[in-house]
Formats: sequence, structure tokens, C-alpha cells
Amino acid sequence: MKEAVETVNKLPFTLEEYENRLNAVRENMARQSIDILLVNDPVELNYILGYRSFGYDALPWQCLIITHTGNPIVITRKLQSAAYKNQTCVKEILFYGDNDDPLKLTTDTLRKLGTSQKIVAIPFNTKYITPYHMSCLEKELYDVANIVDGTNVISECRLIKSKQEIKYIEEAAHMTNVVMSNVTKKLQKLPSEKEIATVVIHDLLKMGSEHPGGLNPLIGIGERSAYGHPTFEDHRAKPQDVIFLEFSGCVNRYFSPVMRTLSAGEPTDLAKRLEEGSKYAVNKVIENTYPGMTAEQVAEVCNKALAEAGVIEYSHVRTGYSVGIGFTSWRDGISIKEGEKTVLKENMVFHILPYLTDFKTGVAVSEMIVVEANGARKITDIPQEILVIE
Repeated sequence: MKEAVETVNKLPFTLEEYENRLNAVRENMARQSIDILLVNDPVELNYILGYRSFGYDALPWQCLIITHTGNPIVITRKLQSAAYKNQTCVKEILFYGDNDDPLKLTTDTLRKLGTSQKIVAIPFNTKYITPYHMSCLEKELYDVANIVDGTNVISECRLIKSKQEIKYIEEAAHMTNVVMSNVTKKLQKLPSEKEIATVVIHDLLKMGSEHPGGLNPLIGIGERSAYGHPTFEDHRAKPQDVIFLEFSGCVNRYFSPVMRTLSAGEPTDLAKRLEEGSKYAVNKVIENTYPGMTAEQVAEVCNKALAEAGVIEYSHVRTGYSVGIGFTSWRDGISIKEGEKTVLKENMVFHILPYLTDFKTGVAVSEMIVVEANGARKITDIPQEILVIE
């Protein structure tokens, strides 16, 4: 069923900004000779339309169809249509009932738009399109000239943030700063992971953060600090245990995460050594990042600093990644690592995270930065030290 939609004023950005984003996506489609683009990722639906619902995880299928002319068309479950009508700038919605076939509705709609000898882009590297979805689409779109990978068509446009996007990220950073700076003052001497999570989530929400979503917060006590993205559980700290902590405030689905290490009393010598190395590396990156560098060159700055600090053997992860909109994750497109040739430009935003571990202890001092004309500006502001729980 098709429904016309009146534009509402419950959007985090101006209609002009959404129009500019759509135009940029269409320009990228033209450069890649793409006639029709299918969009499924909730982050990209947010970017183009203002979509901000967790309903994407309760759907068999939804997508946005973008062509070079005309209004983009949303295809979604009927239950989700109210969210689109009242929280996005979309003008055309097609919805299906729970007994309908959403992929048939999609392919029928594409045929009406004209698919003969067209290039259709579908994101291949996404969890929102399954092999089943692809097989159905490929079977029905037999008249297209080619189906190509559309994974990066929108993500490339998202890398450079507008002034308003940076403002939201800075507001999220303020929440992160305040909550992280004060967390140890609200914990008993030997806290559990759940107790730490309670303080973090309560204080973020009290400051006005939206639903944190995804992996937020990440907490690992003792050897669990080295697990990599541990879920917070009932584990309780013992004296001198390090505690890995990463979280972010959320403003209009924009994030500003940070990593710090807590310690239950006096930290161990290894924890101090790793913390000093991580701190040295993150500050070297901030001091030596400029527009015009490649992401790979930024990673080289970090690795050189880690070597100078004598801790390079404890580094097993990338230097960082771009950050922006988030639902299940706040990661936003590219990694700062060896082989990544993306050129840094003004108003790109990154999380720099020289995480160090011997796989029994995990320590990190991370920071959020925005690339500006004359270098990188740090937008998180938390003591760069192990935060001791007295």
C-alpha cells in the first residue's frame, strides 16, 4: 500500500541538510554509474531520512530505494510506517502487512521504476541483507544490466560531518566526559561490572543521553579487560584489578565514545606501563594529524609512538576508526590502519584508541578528535590516567 506523507518538523537537521545529503549520494551514484540504490542499514536510513527506530531488528525486510530523480521510496513493515511518517522526511512509503511478501513488494516497485538494463547497487557488506534476500532479488531482477556493490555509496558521504553533526558529537562528548570523570567517585572499592554499568547508564541518562544502543557500555574486570568487547556481568573486582571501561553519550543517535582504565586500588606496574604507552601514543596522534594525510599515515604515527614508548609488542588492533551515527555500533565507515588509503579531510571525526594488552590485562587511553584546517582537535576531555577507585 502506498501512502503520501506530509513533512513534519521533528527532525534533528534542517530539510535543506537532508536534501544536500541526498544530492551528494546521487552524485556518488552518478560517479559509479549506478542507476538505482537500495539502502537497508538503519544508520544510512537515519542519515538520509532521519530514521531513528530500533524496529529494524524486528523486521523481515525494509529498504529505501533511491534513483536519480523523484522521491526516494521507503518499503517497510506497516507497524513501522508511523515512525517514518512522524520522524523522517520521507515523502513516499510503501508498507506491507505481516502476511505479505516484502521482497515481492520491493521487486514489483523496482520494475515500476524501470530496471531493464539498469545498474542496481545493493550493499553486499551488511548484516541487513541476507543470502536469502540476495537470492530473491537476483532471481527477480533478471532484466538488469548488473547488480553491483553499493556498500560504500552513502558511507563515503557520511565521513565529512556538517557543523550540526559535529555539534551533536560534541554534546555527546560532554556527557561522556562528565560521567567518566566522576565514575570512580560513585563506586565502592571492589565493584562488580554490573554495579559500574548501573552508575554509567544512570548518569548518562540523567544528563539527557538517548538510549545508548549496541555495545554501550563495555566493561571488563581483571583478565576480562583483555577479552575485547566484554559484556558486563557479575564479575567483581579484586585488589589491583584493572577495569576496562568504554562508553558514550548519545545525542540524536550521534556518539562520542572513550576508553579509560580503572583500577581497584593501586594499579600494577604493568598497568601503569601500558597506560603511559597508550597515553603517549594517543597524544602523538593528536599532535601529528592533519588534513591531507591518509588514514594509513596516521596509523604509522601511532605505531612509531608505541615503539618509542617500548610497548609496540602489546598492540594488536587498529589505531582507530571514524565515528558518527549509531544504533548497534558507533563506528562510521573507515579504520585507521595499515593499507587504508582514505585521505583525511576537514570535519572528519575519529576515535583514536591505542589499546594495549598481553591478553591478561587490557589498558587504553582513547580520545575523540575532529580534523580541522590546521590539525586535529580533541573533543573528549577526561584525565589521561588510570582512574583509581579508592
